[in-house]
Amino acid sequence: MQWAILIGLVILMVLWAMIDIAGSVATAKQAQATIETAKVAQVASVGNLVVILVTALVVVLLIAVAALALWAYYRLKFQPAMQQHRTPGHISPGSQPPAVDMGAALNTLVQLKILEALGSQNAQSNDLAPYVLAAPEEEPNEFLWR
Repeated sequence: MQWAILIGLVILMVLWAMIDIAGSVATAKQAQATIETAKVAQVASVGNLVVILVTALVVVLLIAVAALALWAYYRLKFQPAMQQHRTPGHISPGSQPPAVDMGAALNTLVQLKILEALGSQNAQSNDLAPYVLAAPEEEPNEFLWR
């Protein structure tokens, strides 16, 4: 009877060890499945990021193409019409007259006045020129003392 109890306890310990080993194997398999799921989720998130970036790039390109098309349409449709009706002295309604740089205008006016003064001074010296440049009828010394 003692042998039967001893053999029963050994069988019970072997069964207990087998149950514990099976539980550990199941836990290891569950951890490996969780790791594989995380890897798949990581690949899926990278794929989603690529899809989002490509979609954003396509949207930006479509907006740029639409803006370029509108600009070209405006340029071709309205610019020639505006240039045909423009005359040199006419300022179209709603447009600003060209800005004048007052410093440059004042500089030009000063230059013009200086040239005018030089021109009038040159004209006065031209009036004296025939008398000075004329050949003297007397000797040169007498001409200088006159």
